[in-house]
Order: sequence, then structure tokens, then C-alpha cells
Amino acid sequence: MAVKFEYYDDWQGQPLSCSCGWTGVLDDDGTELYDALMDYKCPRCERVLAIIMYPTDQDIHETAAKGHPQALAQLARMRGGG
Repeated sequence: MAVKFEYYDDWQGQPLSCSCGWTGVLDDDGTELYDALMDYKCPRCERVLAIIMYPTDQDIHETAAKGHPQALAQLARMRGGG
């Protein structure tokens, strides 16, 4: 079963393992992009190991209010400031 992460979770570099025996870390290079999420597939057997949900507007606002730098930058772009 795939591990689910929210976009602002600390998902990059998380250790993963697959039932085929592969082990490694979750990184940008192995992600496939879709409309509402990214997934990370085992490079050996293509089984989905992780799902990363894109943030909603509400997620961005709430996370930016907590001072998260990436959320703050996204909020600025949404408002036309970056």
C-alpha cells in the first residue's frame, strides 16, 4: 500500500521500500505529476509507493499563516506578487 503525504509534509528523502526488494528514498526525480497529486513509483517494478497530494487554496493559506516559506511563496504568486 502506498504511503500518503500532504504537499507540505517532509516527504523528500523519506526512506521507501517495495515488496520487490527495492529500497531507496523518495525524491523529485521519481515523481509523476497529475492534476491533483504526484506519485512515486518503484524504479524496479513500477508499483506506486507514495502519493503526494497537491495543496488546496485553503491548505496554502493555513500553512502560510504558520510561516512555512514555500506556502508563503505560493500565496504571493496566487496574489500576483511573485
